[in-house]
Amino acid sequence: MQKRIFSTASDVRIWAEEYALKNHFRTDLCGLCAKASAELYRKYTEVGISCVIHSAKYYNSGHFFNVVANEWLVDITASQFGQSNITIIGKWPLPSIYDECWWWKSNTQFQNIKVALLHQMENKWPKHQLIDLRDNERNSI
Repeated sequence: MQKRIFSTASDVRIWAEEYALKNHFRTDLCGLCAKASAELYRKYTEVGISCVIHSAKYYNSGHFFNVVANEWLVDITASQFGQSNITIIGKWPLPSIYDECWWWKSNTQFQNIKVALLHQMENKWPKHQLIDLRDNERNSI
């Protein structure tokens, strides 16, 4: 399963980098965390790996990341915080060594993409950062 978790994260990071280039986001993927987390969620659940989208908040900033198989933190946009392009930490909840990383302090968890999008809308995220729903996700809750 570890190989699948990493290979999926790598594939989605490539997708996110291409999306950033086409849509004028920064190369560190700042502003793409929600879209990337939603895409990771889609890819992991398609192959039967459990995935939860998490949101962290720090003053007026927010960040989305994923927890996969109830144990692995996966964040492919942590590069905006000076972390690796693909950050995978095999311990959830995180040990205290990560206490300074506000972007991984989960305030809210989402069991599906639509609920994550509703959270973004309620918290007035910029429109260009909002998750794009696919047709089959519009009716889920």
